[in-house]
Amino acid sequence: MVDELAELSHRLHSWVLTEGFPLWWDKGAAPNGGGFYEALDAYTTPDTITPLEYPRRARVQPRQIYCYISAQRLGWQGPWRRAVDHGVGFYEGNYRLKDGTYAALVDGSGKILKRNFNLYDQAFALFALSHMAQALPDQTEQFCAQAERLLDVLYARFHHCQGGFHESDPPTAPLGANPHMHLLEAALAWEETGLPPGPRFAQLADEIVDLCLTKFISSETGAVREDYDLTWQAYDSVLGRRIEPGHQFEWAWLLLRWSLRRDDPRILPIAQRLFSNASHFGVCRRRQVAIMALNDDFSPQDEVARLWAQTEWLKSALLLAHLTSGIARNAYRDQAISAGRSLERFLSGPVPGTWYDKIDPDDSYRAEPSPASSFYHIIGAILELIRLSPSLAR
Repeated sequence: MVDELAELSHRLHSWVLTEGFPLWWDKGAAPNGGGFYEALDAYTTPDTITPLEYPRRARVQPRQIYCYISAQRLGWQGPWRRAVDHGVGFYEGNYRLKDGTYAALVDGSGKILKRNFNLYDQAFALFALSHMAQALPDQTEQFCAQAERLLDVLYARFHHCQGGFHESDPPTAPLGANPHMHLLEAALAWEETGLPPGPRFAQLADEIVDLCLTKFISSETGAVREDYDLTWQAYDSVLGRRIEPGHQFEWAWLLLRWSLRRDDPRILPIAQRLFSNASHFGVCRRRQVAIMALNDDFSPQDEVARLWAQTEWLKSALLLAHLTSGIARNAYRDQAISAGRSLERFLSGPVPGTWYDKIDPDDSYRAEPSPASSFYHIIGAILELIRLSPSLAR
């Protein structure tokens, strides 16, 4: 009997080694130490891949650094260390500001275009620094110091009196759940390193989980909204009603990871409800893809499907299957297979190694460039699939 999950793991692992990593290093890295491009276009001229010279967002560079650090773990025989050094040199040399925070946007030469503070960008800086500190031992002490300095700035200038952080100084609304979700991811990554900053980041993780449980997750629906006012109440607008299935899956996965480190039994049913809402209301049965957004009554708000949401569906289903047994385990395992099949649809770009970012409501692929930012989501899903699929064999 063929184990579908093991076969899926093998296919995706093979794809990233033979198509993903080679293409995004060969075509996705800008020459002369210019970091990583924002996107690759294989649609205008299908036989030629064109890097797009968009301004380079702070969030993309650390994601690509993480991807190529992960390339070593996944067994890529290509120049992973060269790719990491290439990304780190551009990122650290051009985005980091004197106060320890990171600018939002630079051009291809490294000139800062936007130096404004963005909490989401700082979360990914902390996330990348944790992986850089482990992968580059000659710079571990430096990256640990940078992470602690950035954490100091967050608490000194942006800390919210009820927990979490403001996103500007002076504070303005709305406040977002999403940046805090990625801060939790970064905090867990630092905690797992075992390096000196780990205990401070464990405290940060605890604070964000408490914020999620007390403010973000609706007691009525069990869902996380996207935007909040300055008192952490749901924002009074369409934004305040928005629920993204991909983020319900992602929160479930992160909360479960936290609960495993704290041995906290409260989290499993909460994560299961997040997953149930997202999989029941947020997966289009006709197309078998996770859609972009729901309203707070779980009616569809945006039925476009994006690649990243499929990866979070896959990761959360795998971890829930790992933590349950019997009928529940089989159901989550089947969900993981469905999510994996959906992800593979997006990875069928016109050139090997490229991907579709969106599937429209009529089930057609949108002919757009492949965004580099998706690679981080893909890598995370593949790592989790390789880690957990052996324990979930039929």
